[in-house]
Amino acid sequence: MEQEAMQTFVMLSENVEQKVWDIAGKLWRKSKKIREEPPIDWLPYLENRFINQKEFSFVNAFQYTKTKEERDLIITYFKDSAFKTIVKVVQCVYVVKEIEKFLILLDDFVVEDMSRIKHFNEEVEEPWKAFIHLLHCSNNFVRNIASRIITKLMVGHKIKRPSSRQTEFFLEWLKTEMNEENKYLLSVSRCLQRLLQVDDYRLSFMNMSGIVQIINLLTTGIKPQAQYQFCFCLWVTTFNSQLAAELEEYAIL
Repeated sequence: MEQEAMQTFVMLSENVEQKVWDIAGKLWRKSKKIREEPPIDWLPYLENRFINQKEFSFVNAFQYTKTKEERDLIITYFKDSAFKTIVKVVQCVYVVKEIEKFLILLDDFVVEDMSRIKHFNEEVEEPWKAFIHLLHCSNNFVRNIASRIITKLMVGHKIKRPSSRQTEFFLEWLKTEMNEENKYLLSVSRCLQRLLQVDDYRLSFMNMSGIVQIINLLTTGIKPQAQYQFCFCLWVTTFNSQLAAELEEYAIL
């Protein structure tokens, strides 16, 4: 019963992802603006040997694709190196405007076809680790778009999952972002909506008093959409009896 319900949640998540993205406030508005900016000049990365010729050819062609069919074709053509190149590029780009542009391109690529997450996990060892350093970036947009991608990589494969230490680090980061002054709060709640569908992540979040923080946050003046998304987070945790019992203590159920 629970497994069937969770499968339904996953399907709903994929179907409404773009709708949620469209109402995700500041993150969406800035993403739309960045998409309209000129493409990245990858030639300096090739000339300075950050990437090789094959990697340059892939990433340059990748950013000019316009349709899902074109992107599928590029991925197929560079099938032995495409996902490894994406991870390498994420780790070597340090110009803020360029990493912003590339992360949006990558997030759109994943949202367009969530099965690509499976390929990421199959082609790259612990792919989420390539994005963790971006959570320390001083740029709020970069941190939050990176967190979206990390979340998808963490939930996109049923077997390959981060270590408990990696999981706790990311959940703790999300927890610190949970405050009513955060202009990217809707993005934070969306990450939690996905992560808390996985029982191991639910328990880790409970152990760091994350559920209590959600309850406290709901008593503040956050906007209705944020209230809805955090209420969903509470609801999905009730599929774990231990967490459901904790919610009963707060008279939530």
